[in-house]
Amino acid sequence: MYLPKILLNKKNKNNIIKKYKDKIDDFIKMKYMIDYYAILFFSIFIIFLTFIYFLFYPFYKKILHLLFKIDHKHDYHIFFLSIILLYISVIIILSQCKKFIYDQSLLYYQEYQQRPLYDLFHSMIPYSEYSKYISEIILLFFILILFYLLYKKRDISIFNHFIILLAIIQFVRGILFSITLLPDSSQNCTYSIFLGSCNDLLFSGHIAVVFIILLFTYQYKLFSTQIQKIFVFLFIFMILFILSARNHYSIDVIVALLTTYIIYYFYFTNWYKKITKYF
Repeated sequence: MYLPKILLNKKNKNNIIKKYKDKIDDFIKMKYMIDYYAILFFSIFIIFLTFIYFLFYPFYKKILHLLFKIDHKHDYHIFFLSIILLYISVIIILSQCKKFIYDQSLLYYQEYQQRPLYDLFHSMIPYSEYSKYISEIILLFFILILFYLLYKKRDISIFNHFIILLAIIQFVRGILFSITLLPDSSQNCTYSIFLGSCNDLLFSGHIAVVFIILLFTYQYKLFSTQIQKIFVFLFIFMILFILSARNHYSIDVIVALLTTYIIYYFYFTNWYKKITKYF
């Protein structure tokens, strides 16, 4: 077998390895920096929101009136509580669950050298390193759809519903992936709170978020049936790209769909009515 001379040269090989490691280190630093500034920004926003909610409530109401259409008085309070709930769920609970599972995985892999588990769909769908970026683009597209929905409806209850559902799902997700340590499916991960991490697999947060937005588009009927079908096909393609990138096992996707739908169903049929009774 012919090998280029550059690969036979130890010095060149070491330089290539060093450059590759430097790129990885830069990527890890970037993820830590994004996590740091995201937490800082979210914390400052929570402090500011709490400050105007308790001390300048009329001003707080005026701001919300400018941004949203408000039908019920309890929407002012639920908006504030939904943001607080999301902060507790993501910044406090989910981040600690991710840190716990990451520390446990380091200890476990040092002892057992665990490889990824067998997955039926992984064996059927070819791996592609570009699939991860395509799935992220589709996620951003659905987030833009959510913003468009908020812009067209201008209904604060839609925002409240989404934030509360997101907080509940992230809380449940943190509990589930902390109970059982699944080997990283990609074998190429770095710890992060917001940009994907290691072993926080069961279940997929990307699938859960996009599925909520998809259910919202059906519930609020902003788009035609043909466009809804396009969204469904796009969602299916996103699932395939996530599996192709080995970001998740198939079971992570299935559990995400089931868990999200169950929480969505009970939230709108029972839980939200009980929440509004207190206001």
